[in-house]
Amino acid sequence: MLLGSGGVGAYFLFGADASEDGPVVDASHDLRDAPMGCGLFTEAEITPSIPGRFTTEPTAIVGGNKDYENSAQCMYSNQGIATGSLPVAFLSVTTRLHKADARESGVDKANDALHSKTG
Repeated sequence: MLLGSGGVGAYFLFGADASEDGPVVDASHDLRDAPMGCGLFTEAEITPSIPGRFTTEPTAIVGGNKDYENSAQCMYSNQGIATGSLPVAFLSVTTRLHKADARESGVDKANDALHSKTG
């Protein structure tokens, strides 16, 4: 009985996870953390794109902070505060920090996501 239990234990310890193992992933270029959403740009960098005064509104998007991805979105707008003949302008910034898994680095996942977008 003890020998049989040891054999079953060895199977689960050494053999069961073998199918889950993928190739070794080079995550050396992955970022652990990065500026997200509104933290990506300074006010001085946004000013040329949005005339006059503007607001900054962080907004949550689907994705949030998960094991495989950290996502954030930020809206910059002068709607309601643009004066005179200034045009109304919006700028939406969406950031996604992809994290490595057993099969793909975060950089590779980000490249795949970028190339799957149209436009």
